[in-house]
Amino acid sequence: MNQEATKYARKCDITGEGMNAGFVYMDDKYFKYKKDLIAEIRSRGDEEFNKASDEFILNEAYNCEEYYYTEWEDESEFQYIEINGEVIEIEEHEENMKAIDVDNLEFVEGDGVEYEVYKNPKTGKLYKVQIEIVRHFEEAEEVESLHAAKFGG
Repeated sequence: MNQEATKYARKCDITGEGMNAGFVYMDDKYFKYKKDLIAEIRSRGDEEFNKASDEFILNEAYNCEEYYYTEWEDESEFQYIEINGEVIEIEEHEENMKAIDVDNLEFVEGDGVEYEVYKNPKTGKLYKVQIEIVRHFEEAEEVESLHAAKFGG
C-alpha cells in the first residue's frame, strides 16, 4: 500500500504549512510568507520602530543578520511529510507505519469509492483507509462493447 505524500524540509511556525523555501528568523523560526516574517519582526520592535515601513524593518533585520531567505533542495534536509493535508514529522509518520504494519495488512472490504478497510492479521486491528480514484482519460481506448471492455477482445 503506497501513500502519496509530499516531503518538506521545514514547517512554517505560523501557518503549519510545509515549506522547501522560506525565511529563517533568529536561526530557529521558520516563515513561509514574508507578511508573517514582518509581523514577527514588528512584534519585537518598539513603537517608534514599528512606525517604519515594511521595507525599512526588513532591511534593518536583514542587515543585523536576524533573518535570511533560503531554499532546501537536498532530500537529506526533509524533516516533514504532508499526508491528507496534515504536516507531521517524517519520524512520527514512519513510527505510525511500523505500528500499523502496512506491508502485512489484509484487505477486508470497502465502498470502492471513498474508503477501504484493512485488517492486521497479527493484532486483529482494523484500519479504515481513504482511497482516491484517478482516471487516465489520456490513455482511453475505444472498445466495441461493454463485454470487450470488461473481459478484453
